[in-house]
Amino acid sequence: MKRITPHREYLAAEIESPAGAEVLLARKIVLATGMEGAGRWYTPPLLHELPKPYWAHASEGIDFAALRGKHVAVLGAAATAMDNAAAALEHGASVVDQYCRRPRVQSIQPYRWAAFAGFMRHIGEMDDLWRWRFLTYFLELREPFTKDAWSRVSRFPNYHMLTGRPWQRLGVADGRVAIDTPQGRAFADFLIAGTGIEVDHRLRPELAHFADDIATWNDCFKPPPGEENTRLGLYPYLSPSFAFVERVPGAAPALTNIHCFNFAATLSFGPSGAAIRPMKYLVPRLVRALTRDLFRADIAAHWKSFQDFRGYDFDGFPEMLGVEE
Repeated sequence: MKRITPHREYLAAEIESPAGAEVLLARKIVLATGMEGAGRWYTPPLLHELPKPYWAHASEGIDFAALRGKHVAVLGAAATAMDNAAAALEHGASVVDQYCRRPRVQSIQPYRWAAFAGFMRHIGEMDDLWRWRFLTYFLELREPFTKDAWSRVSRFPNYHMLTGRPWQRLGVADGRVAIDTPQGRAFADFLIAGTGIEVDHRLRPELAHFADDIATWNDCFKPPPGEENTRLGLYPYLSPSFAFVERVPGAAPALTNIHCFNFAATLSFGPSGAAIRPMKYLVPRLVRALTRDLFRADIAAHWKSFQDFRGYDFDGFPEMLGVEE
């Protein structure tokens, strides 16, 4: 999908299909666009200062076979970064150094606590303060790597997990990448950034028309002192039906028909459109919201249809009652 714009009582979705460019009209649009649909894959700015042949983001199609015999440095210590480190080792990298900016690797698995029905089903129904507290804590924990992923890398003697080593500067020296950290300088032949998602609806081309109209948590909620989080405050503040909310009431009424069911919904509803476990709770809620909105919008037509209804259980019944067709 390239762009969504209002079109009279509809939404116009510009899409690119095998047949070419098309414009589809819809009353409702659900953005079930996973992780990347929340914004974009995040790449630290210092990586963009390097020539592209020296690095890749974990979201790209990396030619791991080309890393055989190479010294690889991976930035990040969550699940995606670990999977990429393992893939590099399994394809014959000579050394893989994995850099974690935190002094300790995050090992708490938030889903293990959050998997019960009370949280998954109802956290999105709580007031703003409790949603903010639970879900900013949940999101800041990040998703750790799994035990299986650790088993994949730890069997290699040429693998190293380096904690407390944020990358401060990068440069190219004698055909290799120089990595400066608080512990000094190290070198690698190739870098992989497993650095997650940047959530910001303004980065999404399909929402460009509404970029200034969509309300965020920063717009709608003021956390108590000490609980502020400007980065997570960029998540959209969603209505109970997963729809975007207008930043200025009345400025963009079409937003009530664009429903966000991707990773960006996490701060409003908890794990939702980009996680498997909560689907059984939140997909029915989304469907009920869609059908309710459509029924409400058509209520006058349904009333007329009901009054005009002339359906009978069997053909003889109307004549028995003297009902005229």
